[in-house]
Amino acid sequence: MQFLRKIFFLAFILPACLFALNYDVKFTGLKDKNTIQAIRRVSSLVILQKRPPKTINALRFRASSDVTEILKVLHFFGFYDAKIDIDLEENKNMVVVNVLIMPGVRYTIKDVKIYTDCLDKKQMDIESISINDLDLKINSALITQNILNAEKKLIFLLSNKGYPLAKVEKRDVVIDQTHKNALVEWCVNIGSFSLFGDTKITGLKSIAKSYIDKKIKWIRGQKYDSRKVNETQQNLLKTNLFSSVAIAHEDTVNEQNELEMNLKLVESLHRYISTGVSYATVDG
Repeated sequence: MQFLRKIFFLAFILPACLFALNYDVKFTGLKDKNTIQAIRRVSSLVILQKRPPKTINALRFRASSDVTEILKVLHFFGFYDAKIDIDLEENKNMVVVNVLIMPGVRYTIKDVKIYTDCLDKKQMDIESISINDLDLKINSALITQNILNAEKKLIFLLSNKGYPLAKVEKRDVVIDQTHKNALVEWCVNIGSFSLFGDTKITGLKSIAKSYIDKKIKWIRGQKYDSRKVNETQQNLLKTNLFSSVAIAHEDTVNEQNELEMNLKLVESLHRYISTGVSYATVDG
């Protein structure tokens, strides 16, 4: 009886072990290592390799389902003319999935335009913000991540120059398949020119407001500059008096073009010694 139970048990577990179709994946035709690494991160053939299918047709389906995702990655890295060919090489104990990538020409950045009016194509006229400031170069590879990073930096630079309410309303990457390049366009609503306004501080329990005031790097009426905000946050965190320092501004300016600042603090557990001008912390 025990012997029959073992046979019954093996009848259920052996098929999963014996009929799994072990395979290997090879990507060829593309030399760019960053792109290959990104492809491997999204490829079902790679991700599910330790869970092999049971039939060759199921493996073909898995391979074909990879094509769309791989093409997305190739486009992300500027290979807009890329094509993919997948071939299954069957051996006795292993199937080799050969993924041939024909990348074509890598597209480049033809030009970058920043508009404050999408309809009239009115270019932004903010002093000292150029393409180089966005870490983009004409004729460099058209890599989507670089464009996204440049967009974030554009908003940061505008915030440094008194426009913290600026936001990108539209981004276009116009592909030119004839010349193998692209025009990158942003339409930006720069918002109101802003000054630092009144500062509202919340969360204080045992620390005097006057101590916080000395750590604030901005002055009411000054042009808004996000670098002063970041510096203030770091100054407060370095005291080790706070477990959290959050600084935000209101969404609209007042009649004087001032933005009210909100400084939310969470005091950390500490013992403090008053020296008359500052606090020294003693951990424990």
